[in-house]
Amino acid sequence: GLFLKEGIQPLQTFLDKIKEFYDAEIQATKFQEPKEAEKQINDYIKKKTHGKIVEIVKDLDPETAFVLTNYIFFKGNWKIPFDSQLTREEDFFVDHNTTVKVQMMQRTGWFYSYFDSQLSCRVLQIDYNGTATTFFVLPDPDKEKELDEALSINTLNKWAKNVYR
Repeated sequence: GLFLKEGIQPLQTFLDKIKEFYDAEIQATKFQEPKEAEKQINDYIKKKTHGKIVEIVKDLDPETAFVLTNYIFFKGNWKIPFDSQLTREEDFFVDHNTTVKVQMMQRTGWFYSYFDSQLSCRVLQIDYNGTATTFFVLPDPDKEKELDEALSINTLNKWAKNVYR
């Protein structure tokens, strides 16, 4: 979705390209009322993701001119499923100051993993049915920024080559 500050009228070429490349819906937004704009954008994303993503923006600046949102919702089946009986609500630490309650899945077994000493992070690979796989990456404390800056296709390829059981 593209949310444009009320009164801004971009070139039609820009709007056409946004629609062509991103299939984005375009909405006028009152960014001078940040809480109202946040609600509009978050409600849009919540509706589009059927409630799976409920907050994508917060603390908007009243001087914001536009926000382009993008979201991906992947629904795959694990190669070795998690037991739903073992899922329970626990604390998830968003950052050093923020904790939220989320549903945590658990599973025992053998996993492919790798410790990347250059980036100070543990990588866990879990496969889906078919050819899809995912890497869960847990950086050492205070190493998140270095990890973010190093993420690339080369980094993913290195992890894929080095995971072991």
